[in-house]
Amino acid sequence: MKSIIQTLQKSVTRTFYVEHIFLFLLFAFVMFGVFRGAEHLAIASFFTSSPVTLLIPMAFWALVSIRVILFNRQLTRRPEYQFLWQLRGLPYRTLFMRFVPVVAYQLAPFISYGIFLITIATRNGNNAGALLLFSSLVLITAMTTHFSIWPYSRYHTPAAQPALSVGGLRKWRMPHFLFYPAWFIHSEWIVYLICLIVSMLIVDGISYLYLFDEYDTRFYALATWAAAGVMFQCELARIRYDFVSFQLPRFLPIPVARHFFEKIFTTALLLLPIMLVLLHKRPPQVTAGACAEMILLLIALPVFWHTLLLVRAEPPEVLLPNVLFTGLLAFILIMSKISLTLLSVILILTAFLIFRTYHTRYERVPLENLP
Repeated sequence: MKSIIQTLQKSVTRTFYVEHIFLFLLFAFVMFGVFRGAEHLAIASFFTSSPVTLLIPMAFWALVSIRVILFNRQLTRRPEYQFLWQLRGLPYRTLFMRFVPVVAYQLAPFISYGIFLITIATRNGNNAGALLLFSSLVLITAMTTHFSIWPYSRYHTPAAQPALSVGGLRKWRMPHFLFYPAWFIHSEWIVYLICLIVSMLIVDGISYLYLFDEYDTRFYALATWAAAGVMFQCELARIRYDFVSFQLPRFLPIPVARHFFEKIFTTALLLLPIMLVLLHKRPPQVTAGACAEMILLLIALPVFWHTLLLVRAEPPEVLLPNVLFTGLLAFILIMSKISLTLLSVILILTAFLIFRTYHTRYERVPLENLP
C-alpha cells in the first residue's frame, strides 16, 4: 500500500503542484503577504460568526475540489499517465484508501486554512460552526477522492484522447478572434468559471478593505495583478489550442502584428467580466483613470506571460518559473509606484518582440519530458 501511495504522490501530486505553482504562491502571498495577523483573525472571526458566512470558505473549497477532480481525471487522457489505468484492478475500497492521501496533499493549503478556522470557531465558543467546518472538510475530501477515481471503475481502458477539437466551431460563422474564447469556454468552462469567481473574490475583498483603512492606489493595483495571475490559466490552455487543437492559423499568410493583436483582443474578451468588477467595485480613492490603467495591466500581464512560454520548446509547465519571476518583478514595480500605463506598454511591446521571434519556431513538447 505504501509503495502505491508513494507512486501516486510522485506522479499525480507533484504534477498538480508543478502545473499550479503560480496559484499556490499567489495564495501564500495573499495569506501571508497582504493581510496582517489582526486582519486574519478578523476575517476568520467573520467567517465563523454564522452558518451563512461559513458558506463563503466552503464554496471556495468546493470550487478548488472541482479543479482537483478535473485535473486528476484529465491525467487519465495523457499518454504518459496511461499506467494509472493499472489501478482499475483494485477494489473500490482499496483504491479509495490509496487515493485519499493524494487528494489530501493536493488540498493541503486549503485544509490547513480550514483547521485554522476550526481553531478560531472553537476559541470563540462556536462549537457547532467548528463541527460544521470539520464535517465539510471531510466531505469535500471524500467526494473529491470519489470522483477522482471514478474513471478507474470502467471496464475498459480508453485510448489516449487528444485535446478537444474545434470542429464544432465550423458550424458557426463567427469572426476568427472569437474562435479561442468559444473553444476555451466550451472545453474548459469549469476552469474558466473557477478562475473568474476567484479573481472576482480577490477584487471584491481588496475593495472591501478600503472601508477600514487608508490604502493608496497601489493596493487596488495588486488586486489586478493577482487576478491576472489567476486568469493565466486561460493562456496555458491557449498553448494547447494554438499548437494542438487548431494549428491552421499558424500556416496562413496572416501578418504577425495582426495575429498578435488579435490575441490581445481575445484575451480581453475572456477578462471582460473582471474588468467590469474592477470598475464596479472601484474604491473612492481610485480614480477612473487609474482604474483604466489597471485594466490595461490586467490584459498586458497574461499576454506577456503567454509569450514567455514560447521561448523554448519545453512543456509549458517547465517554463512557469519564468512566469513566476516576471510576476514577482511586476509586483515590485507596482509597489515602487511605477506608472501602470508605462509598465503595460513595456510588457506588450516586449511580448510582441518575443511573439514575432518565436511563434513560428515553437513546437509543443509533451509533458513526459518533465523531471
